[in-house]
Amino acid sequence: MPEYEHKTLGVKLFVKDNVTQGDLEKYAAEYRNFDHTGDIEHRGAVVRAMWKVGIIIEPTQIGDVAEMDPKVIRWMSEKLDAYYKELTTIPPE
Repeated sequence: MPEYEHKTLGVKLFVKDNVTQGDLEKYAAEYRNFDHTGDIEHRGAVVRAMWKVGIIIEPTQIGDVAEMDPKVIRWMSEKLDAYYKELTTIPPE
């Protein structure tokens, strides 16, 4: 299971390691339910949607993203965006 940690922020992030196309389709559908027109909205939408569809394993409860430290949400969304890219990048032949 991929895991990330930011010691200064005191945050750990564990994500599902056997993500399927179906998982990404559920994520995409959930992501569309949130306002994501700007960078700040995108960050919150990524965290909310990936948690809701079970791609985020830990923390087990995200709670109200709007009430969380914006540095934590930015860090989490950047890790999740990079993970999404890793999942969908085609390796060289």
